[in-house]
Amino acid sequence: MLAPKIDDDYDIIINDKGNIEMLSGLDEIAQSIQILLSVNKGEWAFNIDFGLDYSAFIDESSNLEYIKAKILQALDTDERIIEVEEFDMEFIPETRTIKIDLKMRVQNGETEETLIISDIING
Repeated sequence: MLAPKIDDDYDIIINDKGNIEMLSGLDEIAQSIQILLSVNKGEWAFNIDFGLDYSAFIDESSNLEYIKAKILQALDTDERIIEVEEFDMEFIPETRTIKIDLKMRVQNGETEETLIISDIING
């Protein structure tokens, strides 16, 4: 799949020649996963099932295992993810964010590959 490359503010990156920078392969999958985990489920009008259920982060009774389950549930919606092999998560109280590191087997076109994503921050 081919997708426009975006920056940390979710703006499309335009290169010096005025062309939109594009991503494909593992880079595109990684960016798609970061976008998936940054959208509150139900807020995108074109697909209300897209995103992560952020109520898990707000509810006082939530714990890290519950939040992890919600993240895995969101990841399960991307059909290219075959298996999440490693999932490390750390709550950072100073910034009230969660650092996530993932290692997954993904389908990249005709090939099955390993994708490692580090420092996904949600908050």
